[in-house]
Amino acid sequence: MTLAINIIKMEKLSKATELIEHKESGWFNGKRYNVGHLYVWASEKFPVEDVCVSDLQNQLEDQKFDSIPFNKIDMNKPILLSHTNHIIDGKHRLYKAVTENHRTIKAIRLPEELPIDTEL
Repeated sequence: MTLAINIIKMEKLSKATELIEHKESGWFNGKRYNVGHLYVWASEKFPVEDVCVSDLQNQLEDQKFDSIPFNKIDMNKPILLSHTNHIIDGKHRLYKAVTENHRTIKAIRLPEELPIDTEL
């Protein structure tokens, strides 16, 4: 049993390290955040919820989504939403959800105050 728990902890640590080393950034309230850090922090504190795609799709206006091949967009990863429903990370996933007529998308809703160590 201890071995299984240790393996799970190692897998979480490995995934956390992978996310933290991820250098992608997201913007909110004039600040730039390391989304890898935000995912690690948020996944330990907040639940994944289903959010209506129609409530978010207005954030796709004037966006181009040709930087990632459509089939490479991972719909299993939740998007990151601010407390005001601003997409901090996940517009490609929302674009795919809209294109494929999904009614909901997985999201982690963040609080108003974000940890300073997630800022870039």
